[in-house]
Amino acid sequence: MTSRITTLLWSALLAISVVLTGCSSDRPSEKDKSSAGTPDRSAFVPITTAGIAAVVDRHLGEKVQGYYVFTYDGAASEQERYVGVRIRGADRLDSFLVNVFPAGKSQGEVVTGPCAGAGEQDRDPMVTVSCSPVAGGGNVTITDFKSGLSGKGTGGFVTASGTGPKEREATATYESAVKEPPVSTEELRALLSDPDLGWETDPSVNKAGASIEVAREQ
Repeated sequence: MTSRITTLLWSALLAISVVLTGCSSDRPSEKDKSSAGTPDRSAFVPITTAGIAAVVDRHLGEKVQGYYVFTYDGAASEQERYVGVRIRGADRLDSFLVNVFPAGKSQGEVVTGPCAGAGEQDRDPMVTVSCSPVAGGGNVTITDFKSGLSGKGTGGFVTASGTGPKEREATATYESAVKEPPVSTEELRALLSDPDLGWETDPSVNKAGASIEVAREQ
């Protein structure tokens, strides 16, 4: 499962490298700048899979049918942590994963640095890339494919990555059987902007996730 998603992500990143210079460069308002601040992370703890589910639930709760993880070996769990999300009414073939990584361990899956300025180069009409600054530092970059990555022209695929203070790195990927995934890009933007979605988080996030069932699958 994870190898298939990794293959899809590298395909997505190839497209990002082509069109990223054309992504939007909206800057936060003066009000955003004045209210933006780096949260105190001194008491943060490693996030759990249930903690990731709690952050997802914060943004998509009404849409979520359930959460799951696959059996991970110890080495993999030290490089990333993830939760699978099932969306109500979605096709059974849909795949929605939310991952967090230690700083610098995303192997290029997270777009770092500031948002690029508008470019003059041609863009792929079937791919839309947008980049938005995050209050307190970092960005959310979303790549939306209007066709499936299988090349058959069916379905859709959207990948989002978010960074933030203290090198927070997270991704969300949705592969859909239909052209418009049931989770919007704005919902993904809000999720990936959340400062609690990181390798370390506020202890209250893990506590909130303790009441959320995360099924374990083979």
